[in-house]
Amino acid sequence: MTDFRNITPCGGNCTGCDYYRKGECAGCIGNGGKCVSMWENGCAIYDCCKKHEALFCGLCSEFPCEWLEGKIAEWDKNGITKLQLFAEEYRKGK
Repeated sequence: MTDFRNITPCGGNCTGCDYYRKGECAGCIGNGGKCVSMWENGCAIYDCCKKHEALFCGLCSEFPCEWLEGKIAEWDKNGITKLQLFAEEYRKGK
């Protein structure tokens, strides 16, 4: 079972991050979308999820949107599928 407290809006997992493990970062959710290494000025995906009141993109009523598909493809070619699977697991656990 996935611990959704550590899943980022884009479907990442903070527990795999060295900054998080070393205690240098509270994680994407804990830091309000600001990561010590990559998103010091804030993450647009985090902001979008907050605006749409979604814990992560897979739970958004507009998922998958073209904007996210373009964004996430920059670093995770399977990101949309992963978010769909997380959403299914999350909803089953509720």
